[in-house]
Amino acid sequence: MWTILVLSMFIQDLIINNKNSENDENHGLLYTLTLGFLGLWMMVQMFFNLIRISSQ
Repeated sequence: MWTILVLSMFIQDLIINNKNSENDENHGLLYTLTLGFLGLWMMVQMFFNLIRISSQ
């Protein structure tokens, strides 16, 4: 769980650094939204896997 938090913080730092170096802010926003959606999807998958394992 902590590794996911640290990884997401690291990815956010990379996004912020890329946004500062580039002029295209819309690209950075789209990148952030895509990564956020992927992270949320992974969290939901892990949550359902835990429920399925605990119910057996």
